[in-house]
Amino acid sequence: MSRPLVPSADGSGRALCAIHVHSSYSDGSAALGAIVDDARAAGIDVLMITDHHTMAAARHGWAGWQDGVLVIVGYEHSDPLDENHLLVFGLPQPLDPTLPADRYVGEAVRAGATVFAAHPVERRVPRGRIRAYPWTAGADLPFQGLEVWNFMSLWVERLSRSRMLLNYLRPGLTGERPDPETLALWDRCAETRPVAGIAGLDAHALKMRWGPVTLTLFSHTRHFQGPLTLVETATPLSRRDAPADTRLILTHLARGNALMGIPRLGPLDKVNATVDGRVGPVWGETFVHQPGMELGIEAPLRVRFRLVRAGHVRREAQGRQARFRLTEPGLYRVELLRRRGVVWALTNHFRVLTRPP
Repeated sequence: MSRPLVPSADGSGRALCAIHVHSSYSDGSAALGAIVDDARAAGIDVLMITDHHTMAAARHGWAGWQDGVLVIVGYEHSDPLDENHLLVFGLPQPLDPTLPADRYVGEAVRAGATVFAAHPVERRVPRGRIRAYPWTAGADLPFQGLEVWNFMSLWVERLSRSRMLLNYLRPGLTGERPDPETLALWDRCAETRPVAGIAGLDAHALKMRWGPVTLTLFSHTRHFQGPLTLVETATPLSRRDAPADTRLILTHLARGNALMGIPRLGPLDKVNATVDGRVGPVWGETFVHQPGMELGIEAPLRVRFRLVRAGHVRREAQGRQARFRLTEPGLYRVELLRRRGVVWALTNHFRVLTRPP
């Protein structure tokens, strides 16, 4: 048996988050109570609601702990042309919907909000009638992060006439590989400043109608089998103090102390990593380069580990654990792949600098 790469627990916490979820308070088809029940059944710790230009869920008492699920109520902002969608958390009420993107991003951040550019690279097949909502306002605006893995966007973009029935019956098959262009954008942005990455579901509980029959083809239960975000926190959630727990989650999300992945393919909370034996979060952190510096990472199942530096795969390893020598400073992240190139998990970046920042 191989020896563990990671030391014993250091008192930190981990929380599985479902981010970018819509309810019947905007254009979702499900009531929030039913969504919370589905999240609880899926083993989700934190449910992050982002209805369009409304925080009615908070006004109706849904923000906070709901029988084991922490509900964080944010909202999804867009400009007057319904472009440049932004996930906003931490404000008491939505901003003016008539503002342009450079104004509402700046105002939200100055007000202390945590914001993520939603589905920044979104496209539609030429025959599609569903509109795309990419981010066009520029990557230099001060958002803290990007939604680098949007489940619903990928499903729509990868619809195939030849596999239409399979697309509907098994929607998760189309969301198992993050969009390469979005990953490239994220890598470029993160080279100039810290930019956290999150996985978003963009869940609406999609309904389709055939004559008098209406079916929910993409329920929240199915969405919760898609890419989620595992946040590593400095301390475990109290599960009593909702405001403090909410601040803890948002703080560590903004720092990039998280990895993204598909829990139905394997438990994300069993992925552990160290840099030179350091206990605590690796993803989202900054280290000073030392001779012989090494990343150790282990998973609960056999995977292909890919070490990515500056957007390029530098080293690979197979198995349940890997050790990668960090021979030079740079911006690193790790991809964990199952068979046929399915991305099971994707970490946030960590930085290795030549000298202390």
